[in-house]
Amino acid sequence: KELRERRAAYESLHHATDRGDEALLPEAIARARRTGVDDDDVARAEAKLQELQSQTDEQRAAKAARELESRHRKEAFLLVKKDNVPALEALLDALGEGIRWQDWRDHAGRNL
Repeated sequence: KELRERRAAYESLHHATDRGDEALLPEAIARARRTGVDDDDVARAEAKLQELQSQTDEQRAAKAARELESRHRKEAFLLVKKDNVPALEALLDALGEGIRWQDWRDHAGRNL
């Protein structure tokens, strides 16, 4: 049972660290310490939390904008694959002025 708890704490710590989730990290770090997760892993998570907390509002906004654009790009290429023209047009029309969808490329380097 102890090993199972440590494994779950390790997984939640790495999940929170990889996602860069400032809300989940403190709880995951505390749980990892309680269950005896390796100190190096805990130190990495603490460094990530410190990095996230030191970001300015502009940096946070830029990160959120990049994540939103990434989600839109993935959705757009999925709509192209499904040949759903009306939904693709609606998605592209809903994009903000600063987003240049013409420059988007998929994993194979193809454009829309």
